[in-house]
Amino acid sequence: MTPATEAKRRRHATRPNSRTVSPDTVARLVTVAIAVLLVPLAMGGRHPLGQCFLSVAAMAAAVTWLVRFQQRDQAGWQLGPLDLLFAAGLLVGLLQLLPLSASMIGRISPNLASLLPCWGEGPWSLGRWETLSVTPGETLAGLSIFAAQAVLIGCLFQSMDSVDDVEGVLRLVAVATGLMAALGVVQYLTSNGNYLWFYEFAFNDTRSIVKGTFSNRNNYASFLTIGMGSLVWFAFAPAAELPSQSGRRNLAQSRSGRRATSSTGPSRHRSRQPRGGRPQAPSPGLPTEHRLAIGLIGLAVVAFAVLLSFSRAGAVGLAAAGLVATVMLLRAGKITPAAAGGIVGITLLVGTALTIHGIDRVGTRLDTIWDEIGDVFDDSKDAGMGGRREVWQAAITTMGDFPVLGTGIGSHAAVSRAYMPPTDKTVFTHAENSYLNLGVETGLVGLSLAVISLLIGFAVCGLLFWKGNAREQAVAVALTTGLTAGALHAVTDFNWYAPACSTLLMLLGACGLKLALRHLPTVHLPTLPFDRLSAATLAAAAVAAMAFLGNQQLQAARAQVPYEQAIKQSRTLAKTSLQTLGEQAAAAFQKPLPPDPETAEQSAAAEDATGEQLLIAELNDRMMALDRTVAARPDHPRAWADLAVSRLEHFGLSRRIAGETISLVEIRQTVEAGGFESPAAAEQWVKQVTGEGFADLQTAEQAALMAVTVNPFAGDAWCVLAAVAFLHQPDPALAQACIDQALTVRPHDGQVLFEAAVQAELDGDPAKASHLRQQCFAECPSQRSRILNVLLPMMPATAACELLQPDLTGLRMIDSLWSRHTPAEPMKPVKEQRLAAVYAEAKETDGNTRCSLLCEAAHLERVLGNPEQAAQTLAQAINANPNHYEARLTHVDFALAIGDAETAKRELDWCLLRRPDSEKLRGRVQRLKKLRVEQASMPVRLDQNPATSGERR
Repeated sequence: MTPATEAKRRRHATRPNSRTVSPDTVARLVTVAIAVLLVPLAMGGRHPLGQCFLSVAAMAAAVTWLVRFQQRDQAGWQLGPLDLLFAAGLLVGLLQLLPLSASMIGRISPNLASLLPCWGEGPWSLGRWETLSVTPGETLAGLSIFAAQAVLIGCLFQSMDSVDDVEGVLRLVAVATGLMAALGVVQYLTSNGNYLWFYEFAFNDTRSIVKGTFSNRNNYASFLTIGMGSLVWFAFAPAAELPSQSGRRNLAQSRSGRRATSSTGPSRHRSRQPRGGRPQAPSPGLPTEHRLAIGLIGLAVVAFAVLLSFSRAGAVGLAAAGLVATVMLLRAGKITPAAAGGIVGITLLVGTALTIHGIDRVGTRLDTIWDEIGDVFDDSKDAGMGGRREVWQAAITTMGDFPVLGTGIGSHAAVSRAYMPPTDKTVFTHAENSYLNLGVETGLVGLSLAVISLLIGFAVCGLLFWKGNAREQAVAVALTTGLTAGALHAVTDFNWYAPACSTLLMLLGACGLKLALRHLPTVHLPTLPFDRLSAATLAAAAVAAMAFLGNQQLQAARAQVPYEQAIKQSRTLAKTSLQTLGEQAAAAFQKPLPPDPETAEQSAAAEDATGEQLLIAELNDRMMALDRTVAARPDHPRAWADLAVSRLEHFGLSRRIAGETISLVEIRQTVEAGGFESPAAAEQWVKQVTGEGFADLQTAEQAALMAVTVNPFAGDAWCVLAAVAFLHQPDPALAQACIDQALTVRPHDGQVLFEAAVQAELDGDPAKASHLRQQCFAECPSQRSRILNVLLPMMPATAACELLQPDLTGLRMIDSLWSRHTPAEPMKPVKEQRLAAVYAEAKETDGNTRCSLLCEAAHLERVLGNPEQAAQTLAQAINANPNHYEARLTHVDFALAIGDAETAKRELDWCLLRRPDSEKLRGRVQRLKKLRVEQASMPVRLDQNPATSGERR
């Protein structure tokens, strides 16, 4: 070693290390990193694995607090507003889960008994519903998340002392926000459809929009806009003092109550800078110019990602957050002309990037914001199926029925369909509004706690901005920006049920409260005293509780894998089932049989067996996946009901494949007729008739009972109970009670309406059955094919139209299905009815929609033998939208069909200019050439004008 090197080593050895990081600081940063980096990676925390990460972060926070307590020998736990709010929230959840008396439930939730007659004291009952929550399993899962957040935020609040600690948190939030934004864009541009390129989610993919690792684009946009303030802080914060010096001095000044003043002496550092001034101390980190550049680039990436998520609420939140940050930075004097120029440049860069990729789609989404807001307050407009106005109205109605403590945390998906208008297969997991959703699930008590928390957050941020020093003002800008984005986005989406978003919002609020308390010298928070042994015991208890909850969440994560597999299998199963049902209906419709009935039956049985064998194999796979799901998570809100329905379907399929002719309906009718000496004799007969299928019936009944115990709003499970009610109590009133319960909680569900129609037929009420089928057909498009395939062999198309009173979509389906098996003449009335419906709808529309409808009408006119009217209608379609390619192409076909070569050539020329390489157009060009040759070789009629003939040739 050279003398110079040795001297340099000695100088470094004797220099005080002012950047030494204490163990409790490292532990705190690791805790925050788990919460803001790992939790968002698991579908924004909505996947059970993300909730497990949150519990791990809570355990780390408890250990962090204990390490800090043991090192500094603190007096105890400082009680504050956060502890009261968290305690009140936990109390609400616990009250929802506690078994209560019927009178107590009646006072708190007076309408619960009317919604659950089969869980009450009626003529037939499964017992008494004992909790305020209608989905106790989901409430327990939600309460586990909130408990983890309470431990995490509470312990972090205790372990933060100075602005340095808060800035460390903001630095990690800035990293998490920038990385998530960049990940979303990169994943979208290089995506194979899977999340993180390996996880195939059952409900959506990553191809269509930018959403990072979040299952919902609104949650993704919300996370970025909440974290956007941290990037603003990173870009515009003043250079920090050395943490070891500034942190200790700031803490000492806050305890003594003295305000720092500008120093004019030889001191090396200034503790307070004039508002808008630059700090004199050199930054121990990046130079100011580098921080500004990195921060602006990060903000540009975040803005780009939010806009490409096509989240309208996210775009509004982004604009609001940017406006708040800009105003506060201007007020604090932290924006210079150079910074303003950088902001303009980055804005232009983002606009240019969007012009290259997606500006039209972004603009289209943003243009609908004001239309949707207008529809919410305009009752004369139909906001459409599943519009926000319907969801909000349903939420308000539910709050009126459950005003105090709500229906239970996590219960909106189960309860909403009892109050919503028809939505078919659409399930609203949230109320499209965080405040209303909290009102539904936790009542006015929970909603008040959330509003109070937000108000406290904004109040402490305002206090910090007006009374803080330069560094604290920059922190206040970040915190206020995040709180504003989260609170505003919550108006149009329930982004708080994504733990990544709600945890980040709570973390920012806790940081603001911690710093603001330093500026309230007259406020002295009480302290709960602890010695070291008590502190260790408390921390160990918290870790044990979080470990228990984390294990439950890990089990739920294991259950999620087979359940998503079952969801994917259900889609394949539905397609196969519909195809098989259509083939069977067509076969029944097309009889007469061949001369040898035995041969015909064998041939039909062989054809049916192929489709049904495939169907039952897929059904077996789905039941195995559902069995694994409920084994890992016995309180799964949907798996039990799906398993009960699958078991019942398996029973019917197995019997058909085995050649059994007695259906489940006929077995029910025989047992309910009361021709047996005793219930035991009836059960013995059922076992003999069903054979191995009796196990399916028993399993279906047990699964349905578990389903309505976990979630009494599971309408399909009540239908299964109605179908197998004869097993133990051969009373028709029992089945009717289950159907009535299903109709109460699922008044517009297609499966429930279909089964209710079957029950009405069994009860000898064909008028009610027809009404229920008509309602099912009108309200549930997913059930229409099933209903039509049932009716196809039973009646002609005109009778089906008279029975179902279909809309235009229904008329199209009836026309298409019956036309395959019915001669043209009997179908004319249906086509005429469809034509009238097309014209009626075309009058109410314009542009592309009107053009498409008139093209459909022209086709029907031609089929009905009205070529002149068809030509006029097609001309109207082209006038409605002259640039409609399909209308022009249809005009070509019409002209070729009637031999109008000139019109066909004119329209073909127009189409060829747009699509010169189209194979379809080449085929039509050949047909036009052939038509001209035929017309040229056609002899001239004697009564035809030679001049006209020559012109035509």
